[in-house]
Amino acid sequence: STHEATLFPYTTLFRSDSDSETVPLVYNPAINVTKAVAAVDAAGNGLADAEGDVIDYSIKIENTGNITLTDVTVTDTVEAYGATNATYVSGDADGDGKLDVDEEWTFSASYTLTQDDLDGEGGGNGLLDNVGTGDTEETDPDSDSETVPLVYNPAINVTKAVAAVDATGNGLADAEGDVIDYTIKIENTGNITLT
Repeated sequence: STHEATLFPYTTLFRSDSDSETVPLVYNPAINVTKAVAAVDAAGNGLADAEGDVIDYSIKIENTGNITLTDVTVTDTVEAYGATNATYVSGDADGDGKLDVDEEWTFSASYTLTQDDLDGEGGGNGLLDNVGTGDTEETDPDSDSETVPLVYNPAINVTKAVAAVDATGNGLADAEGDVIDYTIKIENTGNITLT
């Protein structure tokens, strides 16, 4: 129609136009690591006082930033003995292997007390110092330390017994020159090496 022919030329005058705007995103990767003693010598007297006593730790790593974090690692370090990997326990709610925002994962670690720990009174202060460290691809590492008091108990017991009386004679202490032999034993009844 004449009307349609008149409108058609005008429609070709309308063209699309756009404009863009950018907003900077605040990228704030962050973690918080907390460590606690879970148990000391749980199968014994509850004290760190003997070689072989096991100290159990709980280490938590929380995503306190605003992005998902990857390649999560947690290590446990005892002074002078180096770092070992802790064992994952729980926290990855969606099972994606990524530490999501506000998510907290729990790891466990344990350390077996040595005689050297007791003899050296830990680091010399009577404490076993232990550090848990968490890290991710996107963050710097974060650490938290725990100390366990070592029970330092040096002790000896001395026993003495007659070994022989006048062994080359009549077995009696009845004459000048009779020799009485003794046995004296000293036993380390404490929990540290004695010098």
